[in-house]
Amino acid sequence: MRAVRLSDALKAPPEAWAEIRSGTAPHLWGSVRFHPWSRGAIVRSEFVNLPEPCRYYLKLPQDETEKTYGMARRMPRFFPDNGYSLFLFYADRITPEDLTGKKLLLCSPGTEGEPPAVIGEGIIRGKNYRR
Repeated sequence: MRAVRLSDALKAPPEAWAEIRSGTAPHLWGSVRFHPWSRGAIVRSEFVNLPEPCRYYLKLPQDETEKTYGMARRMPRFFPDNGYSLFLFYADRITPEDLTGKKLLLCSPGTEGEPPAVIGEGIIRGKNYRR
């Protein structure tokens, strides 16, 4: 693979993307974009109107029951400021083409003994995505 500067990779259209919406937080809107880079993906997420000031993270369910989670469990947590977050990181365990068609969850960790709360979700779309 040809070496590409990070800024050049982010200027190009993403290979995969998802819009995050929520039924519990009606004004929540988010966008997650996956750009291929090196041997993984640059993940750029932006959220507005996050419902509460706490840490959030993204997850990819491995199955339809959403009880088991795959690679995205290792995605770092982020902290919004006044309901807004712009977060960029590199993940070497995912590639944009592997994510197309999968569900992406925006989660908030649960309190002690409680499971994580799903705040929003979206379907990852790609250049060749057909539903």
